[in-house]
Amino acid sequence: MPVFFKAHRPLRPERKERNPMPLLAGLTIHTTEQVTLRVNVIRALNLPHKIERGSMVHPFVEVSFQKCSARTTAGNGTSPTWNQELSLPVQFSEGVRSLAYLQSIRDDLFIQLFDEVVVDILEDDRQRDASVHQRYERHWLGGFKIPFQVVYKWNKIDGTFTLNTPMVPIGYEYNHYNHDGPLLTVLISIHPAISPPRINQVNGPSMEDEVLVEYINGWKNSLFKEFPHLDGLIDPLVVNEKAMTVYIGRYLTPFEPPEQLQGSSDEETLKNLCQFVAAIPSAPNNQPILTRRIWLTSQTVLEWLVGGDEERAVLLHNYLAALHYEVYILLGMAVPEGETAFVLYRNKTNQTMRMINPTTGMNTNATDPTCALQQVWALFNQNNFWVNIHFKVHPSQLQYQVSKDDWRPLFSRRFPNPQLNTIQTPENLIYTSTSAKDVRQLEESIVDHLKQSFTKWRKTTRTKWNRHASQIFRDILIQTADGDLTPTSNNLEQLLETYKVFGIPIKTTYVNMESLSDMLYATGLHRHHGFDFALSAFIKSYPNHLIHIFIFGAYLENL
Repeated sequence: MPVFFKAHRPLRPERKERNPMPLLAGLTIHTTEQVTLRVNVIRALNLPHKIERGSMVHPFVEVSFQKCSARTTAGNGTSPTWNQELSLPVQFSEGVRSLAYLQSIRDDLFIQLFDEVVVDILEDDRQRDASVHQRYERHWLGGFKIPFQVVYKWNKIDGTFTLNTPMVPIGYEYNHYNHDGPLLTVLISIHPAISPPRINQVNGPSMEDEVLVEYINGWKNSLFKEFPHLDGLIDPLVVNEKAMTVYIGRYLTPFEPPEQLQGSSDEETLKNLCQFVAAIPSAPNNQPILTRRIWLTSQTVLEWLVGGDEERAVLLHNYLAALHYEVYILLGMAVPEGETAFVLYRNKTNQTMRMINPTTGMNTNATDPTCALQQVWALFNQNNFWVNIHFKVHPSQLQYQVSKDDWRPLFSRRFPNPQLNTIQTPENLIYTSTSAKDVRQLEESIVDHLKQSFTKWRKTTRTKWNRHASQIFRDILIQTADGDLTPTSNNLEQLLETYKVFGIPIKTTYVNMESLSDMLYATGLHRHHGFDFALSAFIKSYPNHLIHIFIFGAYLENL
């Protein structure tokens, strides 16, 4: 057949897997090709629709990394398809192109979904046939962020993910159906493909006796020979604060919940505990990628006010164990957390299995195909440690009956569980009260810092802050923090009679001021052409100085 009669490209192209290059930690990247993050934006589902009759959403996706951004074209409707690749450069410091520098990057990749709105600014209708006066605005519909190190370690992130949506949607209505928000399908990768070095498995000192250590090492060697893909993913021996290996089950023991968080029912208490644990700030990811994580005890986490996914999962597990739930900890990979731990428990009412993301407090059904957890490698509780040897790894495809052959236990009749004592000390956690005065001072400092940053981003445009609107939005944030899913007020209705309002609410833990600025910058609120804005902040405090920060930024335009 002549060449010009052949198809330009196959109608059903197959994705070709790349072979990443394994490199050493200090090796220089000799290729002259620019190292980039590539984001393939495929499609979105379950997007909100406009309340205004006759209007359609025109969504587009914007990705940003290290202050560089790229966006797709605007789609149409609540289920758009893009199939567009966006590329963002990875900035190297002073021309140093090495793998060691890639491991030191702590920036996040922000993926945001906006509605592109065309605003007619023509004041004289008599000139409509001769002049066109329009401007484009963007309304934030949702988004999420992924740490660069997660993409670097896994080389590729592929799937359909739930977006974080505005707590108070203004002008839009979300039809959540069976999901928790809009869904976005993306493929994220690093180009050229680079495989990070493997974690060094150092056999250091152990708290366990030699018999148990030898048995666990022999069990792992046998498991990895049969299932080599699990090598480096699971280990029943973890490193504690004293740099000694310890059996992972020693971290589990029932903890009575704080009195301030105990509700009128187990369901209310569970909800409060999820928010309390999610308020623990993430540990700064400064450790090299070649080292193993250190597992802290729960009392250390509450004293240092820092912890990882594993420490949050352990603390939440122990609270649920005290409430007499059947509960486990899942080990696997999630987006955007990367290697993580979730809490799996059986609902007392309908006996269904549910999962809790301890980082966000999100509680979902274990059969939900859109949950953040993408792979399940193992699960454990106080009784045993089980490895998933089934060829299916997504949590929605698994049966959590550990007695079946899909789960291989560590302890068995041949070597029963030695019933080791817990390493959690003290057995009853110590809680301290949080100063309301300090919380209010931090609120004011956050607002001042964000306003200064916002004004700096708009160097060439005047910015005026509407204090009355800021107070209204703060009242709404207080309702939201108390669990009200549809917060409102009479003052807001009066404000909407005077202004067209576009608001962006944010909920996060507190790490530092810079991280809050980065989150607000990624929403693109500062790019609006007007000059009337409102900014509010509210802090919900928990015992031991743990806090959740609620921020509401808004753009106001006269009707």
